[in-house]
Amino acid sequence: MLGKDFLENKGGQVLSMDLLLALVIISVFLGVSANALDLVSSKMDESSYVYSLERITTDNANILLSTPGTPEDWEEGHQSLSMVKPGLAEVDSVTGTVNKTLSMKKISKLGENYHELMDGKVLPFGLNSSMIISPRDSSLESVTINNQEHPEDAKDILIINRTIMCDYMIANILTSIVSNQPSGTSSDLYKPLFCPHCNLTQNFKHPREESENNKPGWKCKPFIVTQNDINTTDIYIMTDPPQIMDESACWIIDSTQNISDSPMIFKSSPYRLNEKLSELMGDKDNATIWVHVFSSGNTDEAFNVYIGSFLKNTSLEKVKPQYLSPQPCNFIFKVWI
Repeated sequence: MLGKDFLENKGGQVLSMDLLLALVIISVFLGVSANALDLVSSKMDESSYVYSLERITTDNANILLSTPGTPEDWEEGHQSLSMVKPGLAEVDSVTGTVNKTLSMKKISKLGENYHELMDGKVLPFGLNSSMIISPRDSSLESVTINNQEHPEDAKDILIINRTIMCDYMIANILTSIVSNQPSGTSSDLYKPLFCPHCNLTQNFKHPREESENNKPGWKCKPFIVTQNDINTTDIYIMTDPPQIMDESACWIIDSTQNISDSPMIFKSSPYRLNEKLSELMGDKDNATIWVHVFSSGNTDEAFNVYIGSFLKNTSLEKVKPQYLSPQPCNFIFKVWI
């Protein structure tokens, strides 16, 4: 009787041990599964957050580059910055349409008030960022809008790199003479006005350059200058490339009332014209001035000539033909937590 009870108790203990072991295994499995689910859930949350952050940053960067902001002239400072939503796109002053070009004046204003204009408007609060505009032409200066460096342990660094056009807005082109006519353009279309020298004789006469036959000659073009231009800007004549190979090349600046036959040789650096233009204008508020450029007609020695007005006291290093028109640049925008 006792043996039978012993056997039954022993069998019950074995069953209990098996059940306990099974419960331990199940608990471990459930714990590992729970940890795995937590890890997967955390990864999903992190991935969702990064995607959301990337979408917000990209969308707002697109708005920054493609719109002028609200109001459109916010860079003029007429409204409190708290009422401004920044945009960098230039607005055509004549048509009122938005250009696919960035305004340097808007860029400068954003740089001066970066966090006030960016935080909570372009980027959510708590994000850090840097913004640089780097010209494709290495001879031009990069523009640093915000130069904050990210730490080595920064998480989720997003980089947006876009090719844009940027108007440096330090100069205006008054006229230019290019070495070659656009293809399919007749000489009449290229030169609709007659140079005041065309009917003169001897050294005063300017026969046209016969570019198709690579013969030497003159290219002449008028432009309008005002007293305000002379008083508020520095006006230069310059060539591209700066150092020209054509040893016969020269130029003349005059007007119909004050015709000159004294050519000047091009220099490798821009030549300031304010004094010469002031003499030609006299007391007039504005005047039509002529620029005459002589070249050999040799295509291997071809060069372009530009006359531009630059902001007063612009350093000579920035007096370049590239600043007379919008330039291709890289817009580099970094965002991190």
